[in-house]
Amino acid sequence: MPQNESSDENTDNFLMSLKSLRKINNFSQKEMAEKLYMSESSYCRKENGKLQFTRTDIEIITALFECPYHIMVKGINKFLNYQ
Repeated sequence: MPQNESSDENTDNFLMSLKSLRKINNFSQKEMAEKLYMSESSYCRKENGKLQFTRTDIEIITALFECPYHIMVKGINKFLNYQ
């Protein structure tokens, strides 16, 4: 598989995982923005794939949800379905 397809799939999985974890934990986009020290509109654009999360953003997100990056990239929904 070409690198860009794999990278796109990883990004899509990460974003789907993030949305699922945010909803499971009853966090609004505004609350997530506050935790990541950014505006709500910046967070929304990042969560919807319009902008990229920084490495620091990802470190905060994985710590907040206690979910390793490699699981979020594989897709947390796949992991939750096996539990």
